[in-house]
This record gives sequence, C-alpha cells and structure tokens, in this order.
Amino acid sequence: MSSSYKDENVELFFKDAILFGIYQPPVVTLDVAQKAVKQRLTFSEGKTYRVLIDIRRIKSVTAEARKFLAEPYCFDGISIAAIVVNNIFQETIGNIYIYLSKHPVPLKLFRSEKDAMNWLKE
Repeated sequence: MSSSYKDENVELFFKDAILFGIYQPPVVTLDVAQKAVKQRLTFSEGKTYRVLIDIRRIKSVTAEARKFLAEPYCFDGISIAAIVVNNIFQETIGNIYIYLSKHPVPLKLFRSEKDAMNWLKE
C-alpha cells in the first residue's frame, strides 16, 4: 500500500493509523466527489479505517455532490469519520448535512484537527 496519494481532487495519507482525506478544489461537484470516493476506496485497498475528512479548502458543494456523498456506498471502508471545518458557515452547513442525512457510521464535525484526531482515537 502506498503511504500517500494526491491528485487535483483529493490528497490521501495516513497519520497515527488514521486515513486523512483532504479535498483539493474549492468547489466540490458530483464529478469531484465521485473521483475522490473512488480514489479513497482504491487507496485503502478494501480495508476499513478511521477517517479524517478535511474540507477547509471547500467554498461550496453542489446539490448533486451532497446527495452522492450521503449514499451508504460512500462510507464503505470507513468505521468512523471526523470532518474538519474552517469557519461557522462550513460548520452550520455541515451540521445540517449530518442532521438531515442518515449515515452508516458515526460522523462528527470539528473546528480543530487535534480535537478530531482525539475523537477518532477514543
């Protein structure tokens, strides 16, 4: 297994046995979301991990991408997920997304990467 991967859509790497996924573009379209999920699944080689998703670079997510990312398939290979946000806008939208969508794994938002890591390690 490779220790890291990066393309125009996502950067993936391991830190303290946690899989990090950092979205690269400021706008997440359906195409970006599909490619990022596919790359994560390939990168993780069928294994399940605790995942930290960093969306601090994202300015917007299209409705189609949000719908796709709520699908159970997108959580394959994830046992628990923390999403790191940058500001109150991302936090508000993220909390609405978490509240309105049913997720097959525990999912929580954080403003701090350190807090997210601590929660994932519990």
